Amino acid sequence: MHLNNIRTKFLLVLLPLFLISFILFFGISYYMSSKALFEDADVIARGVGKEVSLELEKNIQEKNLRLEALAHDKDIMYGDRTAKIMALSAAKSRSKGFAMLAYADLNGQAVSDKGQDMDRASRDYIKAVKESRKPYMTGASVSGTSGSLITILARPVIVNGQLTGIVYGTVELDVLSKLLNSFRFMDTGYVYVVDQDGIVIAHAKQTDDIGKLDLSKTESSKVIDENLVRGFKRTLEAGEPVSVDYRMDGTDMKAVFTPVRLEGRSWVAA
Repeated sequence: MHLNNIRTKFLLVLLPLFLISFILFFGISYYMSSKALFEDADVIARGVGKEVSLELEKNIQEKNLRLEALAHDKDIMYGDRTAKIMALSAAKSRSKGFAMLAYADLNGQAVSDKGQDMDRASRDYIKAVKESRKPYMTGASVSGTSGSLITILARPVIVNGQLTGIVYGTVELDVLSKLLNSFRFMDTGYVYVVDQDGIVIAHAKQTDDIGKLDLSKTESSKVIDENLVRGFKRTLEAGEPVSVDYRMDGTDMKAVFTPVRLEGRSWVAA
């Protein structure tokens, strides 16, 4: 009986210690595993962000190279209206991703690849190229023709050292959302692209946010976590990837912002 009492007391002392040790061990293991999982997720997200950034840079660079070649086309440089239309049309048939190609004189009077005459004298891309004689890329805007969200790439036409005109191309940004669908991040992750002004211009999942959601402020088409806004702005300022934790619709989220370096403009891949 005495031995049983000793045994019972021994168990009563050791059992709580064992349970406490087990709970501590489990808690530490869970914490370490969770930390490692989040660190892995961050590393993977940064890798995906870099891939997306490079693909977007390549996509826009190819279009700029097409425009550069067009700006040096002899018919664009020296040809009459008919010759210019033919050159624009031929270039568009060879180029993927342009909804329209056009040539404008220094007064902003333009003609498209389909022979449509347009007055573009008041457009910012015409003014910018005239002033700087350098390529220009606009922010996102809604096309008055198609109703789609677009950006415009413009380049100077230089003849004998003199600016004689401007070639420009319209890019419908919905093609970027299709491009983003090819990128995956674990089970629930997705990618979207934000213009430097804060406007979401492409989204692999929530297409209703395109052209509406503004990451430059907390009050937009929906309430945005301040951490998300700060992370977006920090990415533009630092020019390097930034990770942020935030809440959206009551759910804990993580975003990794990656800068997309374009000619004369910046995007951010999230």
